[in-house]
Amino acid sequence: MRGFCRLGRDYESFADTKRARSIFERGAKAGDVSCLYRLGMAHLMGQLSFPVSHQNAIPLLHRAAQSSSLTVPQPAYVYALLMLDDFAHVNASIKRELFEEYVPAGSTVEAEAQKNLERAAYLHFAPAQYVVTLPAHF
Repeated sequence: MRGFCRLGRDYESFADTKRARSIFERGAKAGDVSCLYRLGMAHLMGQLSFPVSHQNAIPLLHRAAQSSSLTVPQPAYVYALLMLDDFAHVNASIKRELFEEYVPAGSTVEAEAQKNLERAAYLHFAPAQYVVTLPAHF
């Protein structure tokens, strides 16, 4: 399924955002993790002619994080950073309520962020491995 994302990226590189969006949306419908992640990031950062919309971005990024794999580990890492309000590429803080919908009863946003960091580290995403192994005082 990664073909969807590659094709979408090819259209992006030729500045054909209309076709790129269409391909990413088709891939996301088919459950392609890379497409879910790309669409989520596009909504988050106002790319692909989307306005900035945290409300549209978070569900897509959550789905991508839950589907992270050895071939696509970064969604879990980025989602965790967003939950912790530690993602430098976003200009404004994301309302905590947007994440709380995805937090199981008895857990917290911070605990779920930690789980996502650990998941990304387990999937061999090097930046997550570095963060997970840092001493607590960092």
